[in-house]
Amino acid sequence: KRLQRMDKIALHDLIVDYAKFRDSHGKAWAVLRGMSGITSIISSSVMIWMILRSNKGLSTTQHRLLLGLCIFDIILSSSNSTFNALTPSDVDYAAWNAIGNEVTCDAQGFLGSLGGVGGLL
Repeated sequence: KRLQRMDKIALHDLIVDYAKFRDSHGKAWAVLRGMSGITSIISSSVMIWMILRSNKGLSTTQHRLLLGLCIFDIILSSSNSTFNALTPSDVDYAAWNAIGNEVTCDAQGFLGSLGGVGGLL
C-alpha cells in the first residue's frame, strides 16, 4: 500500500535534508578528494622528473608506459583536486563549495573521463 502512494517532497524540505549531509560528510569528502588529488599530482610529477633524469630516459618501454600513466594520473587528479569548486552553484544545497557553472562542470567531467580512461589505455 505504501509503495503505491507517491508523496511529493517540497523543495525546501529537500534542501534542509541535503544541507545536513553537505556541511558534514560532503565537506569531508570534498576535502579528502582534494587533498588526495594534490598529493597524486605531486607524486606523479616527481615520478616524471625521475624518469626524465634517469640515465635511460625514455629509451625503455617501461619508462614510456610509466610516463603515460603519470600524465593521465595528473589529468585525473587535477579534476579531483578542485574541492568541488567546479560544481555548478545551482546544486549548492547538495554539494559543499559549489561555485561553478555548467561549463566548469563539463570541463571537470571531461578531465575526469580523459584521465580515467587514458590511464587504462
